[in-house]
Amino acid sequence: MVIFRAHAWFVAAVCLLSTPDANTATVVGIVSDGPQVRQLIPIEAIEAEIAVLTGDEFDVRLPAVKRRDGGWTRDGIRVALQQLLEDRDVDIVVCLGLLSCNEVASLPNLPKPVIAPVVVDPKLQGFPLRGAASGKPNFVYITNFNTVDDDLQVFQKAVGFEQLAILADSTSMEAMGRFRDRKREQLAADLGVQITVVPVRDTLDGVIAEIPSGIDAVYVTPLPRFDAENLRQLAGTLIERKLPSFSLLGVTEVAQGLLMANGGRQQDMLRLARRIALNIHSILLGNRPEDIPVALQQPRRLAINMRTAEAIGYFPRYAIVSDAELLFAEELEAGIPLGLVEAMKDAVEANLSLQAAGFDPLLAGEDVRLSRSELLPQVQIGAAWTRIDEDRANPLFQSEKSTDVGITGQQLIYSDDVWAGYRISQYLKSATDENYRAAVLDTLQASGRTYLDLLRAIARERIQRSNLELTRTNLGLARVRESIGFSGRADVLRWESQIALDRRNSIDAEASRRQAANRLNQVLHRPPAERIEPLDASVESSLAIFMQPRFLALIDNAQVWATFQEFVVQQGLQRAPELGQVDQLILAGARQLTAAGRRYWLPEFTVQASGSENLNRSGAGSNIAPLGLDDTAWSVSVFASLPVLSGGALRADLNRSRYSLRQLEDRRAAVAEDVETRIRVTMEEATYIAIELTAAAAAASAENLEIVTDLYSQGSVSVTDLIDAQNAALSADLSAAEAKYNYLLAVIDVLRTAGDFSLLLDPRFANEWFADIEAFFRAEGVPLAY
Repeated sequence: MVIFRAHAWFVAAVCLLSTPDANTATVVGIVSDGPQVRQLIPIEAIEAEIAVLTGDEFDVRLPAVKRRDGGWTRDGIRVALQQLLEDRDVDIVVCLGLLSCNEVASLPNLPKPVIAPVVVDPKLQGFPLRGAASGKPNFVYITNFNTVDDDLQVFQKAVGFEQLAILADSTSMEAMGRFRDRKREQLAADLGVQITVVPVRDTLDGVIAEIPSGIDAVYVTPLPRFDAENLRQLAGTLIERKLPSFSLLGVTEVAQGLLMANGGRQQDMLRLARRIALNIHSILLGNRPEDIPVALQQPRRLAINMRTAEAIGYFPRYAIVSDAELLFAEELEAGIPLGLVEAMKDAVEANLSLQAAGFDPLLAGEDVRLSRSELLPQVQIGAAWTRIDEDRANPLFQSEKSTDVGITGQQLIYSDDVWAGYRISQYLKSATDENYRAAVLDTLQASGRTYLDLLRAIARERIQRSNLELTRTNLGLARVRESIGFSGRADVLRWESQIALDRRNSIDAEASRRQAANRLNQVLHRPPAERIEPLDASVESSLAIFMQPRFLALIDNAQVWATFQEFVVQQGLQRAPELGQVDQLILAGARQLTAAGRRYWLPEFTVQASGSENLNRSGAGSNIAPLGLDDTAWSVSVFASLPVLSGGALRADLNRSRYSLRQLEDRRAAVAEDVETRIRVTMEEATYIAIELTAAAAAASAENLEIVTDLYSQGSVSVTDLIDAQNAALSADLSAAEAKYNYLLAVIDVLRTAGDFSLLLDPRFANEWFADIEAFFRAEGVPLAY
């Protein structure tokens, strides 16, 4: 015990001697390459992270008077570094520029701790590395160990260039001359391309002009002297030349208009600021800078500016898009906003199949006109010029040459067949109207279903993309676990395999969304390329009645539910166009049967009249005066006919009409049974309770995933446990989305089967509908409480 206490006092004494006094301020000096037009790592962010990390433990200050810049020259940067390294009031130096970090790495001796967080390519720049740390006394840098080679390989894979221009700050190129020579040749050989390095100073003047005409891609290294406006101008000029570009610095420059990057997100900058604070804290705790690990794990993921891609005509492959962050994609993919009811009404106006079906009632109407015409007078007029053989001419019959005009009229007095045909055509016209009404209902159903299918596909795609992002996060977590010894390489490989699977699922979900969009465009008769933006809010609004308490009360218990089903069934049987059509066909069949029976005993009566006038006659037989004839002739006839022998045709026609009528009656019963069954089946599918249950399951799965993820980060559970939890959460989220849209789809189907969409298309109909329900429940003696 005594030995232990003595050892503890010794350790405490060493710590007191080696650790700065908590009451003494630690001054951090800052060196930048030049006046900061764009801060790669904001000093304010570093100060905030230090304050959070050290709290009251240490007093760390970054005073403005201890900040130096090198005026964008190599000599100036060296002077600034030397000033702070020799300044006795400065305890730690932080370099916040690419050149200053590069220069300090080349200094042989550092009298005080120096932190270099801006490292592009540690291998290219010749940064020291011993094990996991720099190994150089008083020197620690921060790097993700990604190289220019990595970026260019990703860039070439994405756009397939053959001649590349690299834009690089002229001072940086001077400081890292080896890149201009050996590295450029090595990269060109490795990639099989030609590389041209274009030096950039503090303005855009001459930069674009120096890019050779044969260049087909541009790699933009950090240009610290360019402000945001300069960068946007550079991006705009590259866009004008249709040149794909890649930013070494990262996504922040992609947002300004460059095409793509493979890292450098805003959160990465904050992580760098946090790592700087951690390194300062570690040094204050007595750790040697040369022993502090330099690696900073930063997830690398391609980011693409889709505005720029569209402007230069670049269309990335699906394999790339599925794994990339797409900036401004939603803005470009945003289509024409369209609500559910608006889509359904548009379909009735524009759907081609419905337009074609719309001619059926018109044709049936003309059939009625044709049938009616047989009941009305038929009048014909005519004229004839005739010449016959001279020896055949006769004054009593026909002169050799004759010109005559005449008129003939006929009126049906009574024909049961004709009257039956007229009446039957009216019934058939009504049946056609019902068939067209069914086509309208089918179109409303199809438009409503395809609209909801598109929303469901969008929800699936969103969930799959979210799941893919979660897998990427867990992959990063697995890499951290591997680096600290919680797990091995197997976990990382397992998550990489999972990412491949999730990417495929994400691609499939996107394809399903596109298919749903194409189907909706077809129903609405819109160009396939036209983008429609369905509004989930419009669905909630349009179908709000089916989520109201007074509607949900109708499915609250078995008795109420059964009574409500009976109400909907009765309404459906009254309004279903399929039944209306069969009813009209039955009426037509009954009239046909009546006509077939009357043919045995009821004659057909017709009156016919004709008159003619001779305008001219000549030649042989033209003199009719001796016969006392004039030039005018007329006649009137009344006909009555009744079939006596028909060879069995009358009996066959009577039997055929009788069988046809019975067949229609049986068909009506079958249709009524089918309508009722479909109403009951679709109503059973409209189970609102599934929404509540799946939502609860999704919430529970999400909470479980959060717990398991936390345990995985601590090394308490295996990768299999986390993947199982994530898959369960994914399944629950998909089920919740499915339940919502399945319910809404079932509502659409119920309205179609019941033969009336008024409840959806006309909100004013709701009160009348609920009043009918209440009356029905009272008649059935079933209490209804809402």
